[in-house]
Amino acid sequence: MVGSQRARGAWGGGGLSGLRFTARRWRALGLRQVLGWWRGLSLQSVFSLMLLVLGLMSWSCSAQAAVDLSSRMAGVRLTVAVDPKNAPFAFLMDNVGHPQGYDIDIVQELQQRLGFELSEGRYYPMEENHAFEFLQRDKVDLFIGGITMRENLAQKYDVTRSVYSSGFSIMYAPSHFAIKSAGQLKQKKVGVKRDSPASDYIKGVMSAQPIPFDNIMLAYYQLSVGKLDAVVAERPAILYFAHTMPTFNLKVTDDVFDRCDGEFVFYLKKDSPYTAYINAALTQMEADGTTYKLRKKWIGE
Repeated sequence: MVGSQRARGAWGGGGLSGLRFTARRWRALGLRQVLGWWRGLSLQSVFSLMLLVLGLMSWSCSAQAAVDLSSRMAGVRLTVAVDPKNAPFAFLMDNVGHPQGYDIDIVQELQQRLGFELSEGRYYPMEENHAFEFLQRDKVDLFIGGITMRENLAQKYDVTRSVYSSGFSIMYAPSHFAIKSAGQLKQKKVGVKRDSPASDYIKGVMSAQPIPFDNIMLAYYQLSVGKLDAVVAERPAILYFAHTMPTFNLKVTDDVFDRCDGEFVFYLKKDSPYTAYINAALTQMEADGTTYKLRKKWIGE
C-alpha cells in the first residue's frame, strides 16, 4: 500500500487525469531545465551550436537533393542538337556524332547525375536557326553549343541557368591594324556572328560597321588576311581560336565589355518537363566545383 501511495505521488495519481497532470509537470520541468542550460551558455557556444545545426541542415538538404536527382530522368532519351562551330564550347574533330568541348562535358556530367541517355547515343550537329526550329517542332529536346541568353528567345523557349558568364572582346591582326581600345573601331569594319547581341553593341556603342557572318570562322579568316579590321565575339571563343591557331597571328584585347549579353545557356522546348531537373543539377555542379574544373579545362578563366 505504501508503495502504491508513493507511486501515485510520483506519477500524480488519479488515473488518466493524473497522467495528464504529470505530463504537463514534466514538460514544464524540462522547459525550465532547457532555459537554464541555454542561459548558462556563452555567446560563443551559442553561435557554435547554431552553426552546427545549420551545417547539419544544409548537409541533409544537399544529400537529399542528390538522391532525388539521381533517378529523375532515368530511362529518358534526349535528342540533343549542338552548334559545332563555337569552340571551345562545341566543335567537331573526327566524329560528327560526338563533338568535343565545354558544353559537351557539361551534358555528360548531367547524364551521370540525372540518368538520361542520348538518342541513338549521339549528338546532332546543326545550324542555330535549324535547331530552334526543331525545338519548336518537338524534334529536339535540348540545344547546346556556345549559345548565349537572348530575351527574344527566352520568350519562345525554356532557358537553363547560366553555364558560363563572360562578355565580348576584340580580336585583331597586329600586322594589319593594331588595336589597344574599343575607341579605335569607329567607322571600322568589324566581323560579328549573325544575330549576335554584339552586332547592336558594335553599331550603337562603338559606332563601327558590323559585318555579319553565319560562320564566325570565316570572319576569323578574313580578319587574318586584312579584309576586316576586327572581330567582336564572345571572349572564350576568340581566345581559344587565337591560342590554338597561332599561324593566323591574331590577338585579343584585354577588355571585356557588355557582360550582360555574355551568359551562355542551354535551350529546351517551351515548358519542357526536364528544365527544372537540369537546372537543379547545374546548381549542384556549380556548388561542388565541377563546373569550375570544366571551365579551367576548356576556357582557362
